Amino acid sequence: MAWDRLGIVYKAPLDGSWRDNSALTPTPLVLNDRIRIFCGFRDPAGVSRLGYVDLSSRNPTQVLGQSSEPSLDIGSAGMFDDNGIILGDVLLIGNTLRCYYVGFQLVNNVKFLAYSGLATSADFGESFTRFQEIPVIDRMPGSAFINAIHSVLFDHDRFRFWLGAGSAWKYIDDKPFPSYTVKESSSSDGFANFQAGRQCLDFRNETEYRIGRPRVYRAKGGLIMLFTYGDTAGNYLIGSAYSSDGVNWERDDTLVDFHPTGSLKDWDGQQVCYGSLFFCNDELYMVYNGGSMGQLGFGLARARPDNPLLRLLIAG
Repeated sequence: MAWDRLGIVYKAPLDGSWRDNSALTPTPLVLNDRIRIFCGFRDPAGVSRLGYVDLSSRNPTQVLGQSSEPSLDIGSAGMFDDNGIILGDVLLIGNTLRCYYVGFQLVNNVKFLAYSGLATSADFGESFTRFQEIPVIDRMPGSAFINAIHSVLFDHDRFRFWLGAGSAWKYIDDKPFPSYTVKESSSSDGFANFQAGRQCLDFRNETEYRIGRPRVYRAKGGLIMLFTYGDTAGNYLIGSAYSSDGVNWERDDTLVDFHPTGSLKDWDGQQVCYGSLFFCNDELYMVYNGGSMGQLGFGLARARPDNPLLRLLIAG
């Protein structure tokens, strides 16, 4: 085992509020005195809004507080994000926090559309203001239904993005599920003029139909990616890959080596997904969701000394 599981840290209150259930795509921002975990909290209707949970930097399993109101609410009626938003990534530039997020819209004939928006914050995510009401990344060739930013790095005077992108649906038991893979894009300023996505990862076999939520980190000699993949048997799991250039990736799920416990009693017994890494006090942690795509909340795992990611990742 490469990880010590620290258990579920944030438990959804199930109280009928705007954060009734779930803590989707938990994404850490390491601050001086806390780790702010941004999440998508769902109301009883399943509509997600952005908020955060603060964890102690001395003991990341200790919850210090959480947002009482959405940091970013859904968009106005008819906009691309009027039926829910989840976090893609956050990037601190000077004193401004950029938030790339994924907006969902219900339409006829297909399940939903999902494109990428941008918001900024001057108070470390207590509140965000939209850069614009329309997507910064909309549909593109090969990314007709889904074009969702989930990772951004500033690299050699440009912003690089990794997205879950797709133009197809997979029917399982006569029900449509979105099919998507990982693509890479870039922009000179991170606001506009995004390049069309280049394919990074594809399905490993015929049973896989979705690879998404790519989280990319600087590593020795290249980059490491964590991602979530699903198959027709209902598995939803965390995988990993390595790249020297950010476009051509070699999949190697043994790098992350993190799996469900296998017990029906455990919150992460059947599914683990949406893993995201951070360093705290020179130790590597992963925040992640468990069953039902994070319906119960999020948990933490701490890397053991022999974890292969520790040999590759560059702290900070």
